[in-house]
Amino acid sequence: MSEDNHTIEERAIDGMLQEYARAGEGSDESFITSVMDGIETESEFEIEPKLNFFFNRKVLFSAAALFLFSALVIFTDNRSLLNGHAATTQAVLYCNNELAPGTTAAFRVSIRNAQKKEAINNAAVSLYLKPEKGKRILIGKDKTGSSGFAVISANIPADLDEGKYTVVAETTYDKKAVVNVSKTIHVKRSYKCMLSSDKPMYKPGQTIHIRTLTLAMADLKPAQQRKVTIDVFDAKGNKVFTKLLISSDYGIASADFVLADQVNRGRYKISAKINDTVSEKNIDVKTYVLPKFKISLDTDRTYYTPGDTVVIDLNARYTFGKPVIGAKVTIRAKEYFAKNSIPQLFGTTDEEGNCKFEFKLEHKLTTNSVNGNAVISLDATVIDKADNQLMKAKKITVSSSSLIINAVAESGKLVKGVENKIYIVTSTPDGRPAVCQLLINGSDTAIKTSKSGVAVYNYTPGNNSIKIRAISENGDMETVSRQLSLDIRANTLLLRPDKAIYTTGESLKL
Repeated sequence: MSEDNHTIEERAIDGMLQEYARAGEGSDESFITSVMDGIETESEFEIEPKLNFFFNRKVLFSAAALFLFSALVIFTDNRSLLNGHAATTQAVLYCNNELAPGTTAAFRVSIRNAQKKEAINNAAVSLYLKPEKGKRILIGKDKTGSSGFAVISANIPADLDEGKYTVVAETTYDKKAVVNVSKTIHVKRSYKCMLSSDKPMYKPGQTIHIRTLTLAMADLKPAQQRKVTIDVFDAKGNKVFTKLLISSDYGIASADFVLADQVNRGRYKISAKINDTVSEKNIDVKTYVLPKFKISLDTDRTYYTPGDTVVIDLNARYTFGKPVIGAKVTIRAKEYFAKNSIPQLFGTTDEEGNCKFEFKLEHKLTTNSVNGNAVISLDATVIDKADNQLMKAKKITVSSSSLIINAVAESGKLVKGVENKIYIVTSTPDGRPAVCQLLINGSDTAIKTSKSGVAVYNYTPGNNSIKIRAISENGDMETVSRQLSLDIRANTLLLRPDKAIYTTGESLKL
């Protein structure tokens, strides 16, 4: 070993002895021996780190101090949880998930003491609307009542941008902040769009006149100055027209599309889009010929009974007013539900374009299971001397009863133990309302149906069957028994609103 190497080794040993001495372990012979065992005799060597470093007192003391500090932080942050204390006041915010600008929205805030399980009365509530970026807006204030509820009717600003917002309710009690509650909502404008064209069928080369009327769904006010996109697709689905419009102050937008002389014929689709609302309409584009004349087909009565004689009056007249003289007329009649054909009727129009037919109904006809009526369909075909042909259809009702009586429980089923409202509807077989006197379950006191043929009968169910006798103003009389569904559950109730139709902002009383 050279002198230089000896010098390096000596310096290394001295350094390690000094470090050992500073650690307080002394410099005994065993340590020197262990150090010497780790020294290479070559000119270049490395001193490998020993695991004894990790068991150094300073290292162990630092680790213990770090552990105690972390435990103290965790204990401090969770002291309320460790002590078992929770917030004494609870608040709940009720509102719609979507709001429309320019409308009035209802918000409810419930505040209660969770420990005492009591509602908090006379707590002040301030309601804010906060966008994702920007300042929040105060939209209403109120105080809770004895039930712990504050009801705030707030006007949503008409110029509010669409997007995500947070509704924040700040509450104070005895001039101290109690609790805040929030809910994420979306502000968006929703619309109803009526799309129309000037006619349902067009020839190639004609102009399609398109118009839209758009109203806001929230308040049915016109959608003013809104972007409306009109698209037209041909029978093969190709977009052949598109236009961006701005609706007027009345919510109206219109566009014209001129069909080429050579186009795809068939069913076209018109589409109107405003925001996320899309309205569609189908039209036909084809070559067609307008009818040369028109037909009227009338019967002597609006409905018949089995075995009656049906009288049919037909009139054919050209579009310029002159009667169709000497035209051949064919009447095909058949039962609508059974598809049984009745012998065809033939005739010829007279000098006034008229033709009259009669046939007798069978006594047994196939009836509809819903109302017990039979239906006869009439198909008339008229061919003039120039071989122009036109058809006309009509349906007639055949019923064995002069009055149709229906009864419906207010909730769909009768509820036992309480007074139910039963709606009784009387009509003629052809569907017209019938004003009648009603005697129910053998009562001597009659109730009268309205002009709409509706009467209300209050009934506490003993059973689910009621017997109704109806006498119309024309003297027609019918007696029927109606079986109503009965709710067999042990505990039931009836929920009844004060009226059937409400407008926006009205109160619903139940």
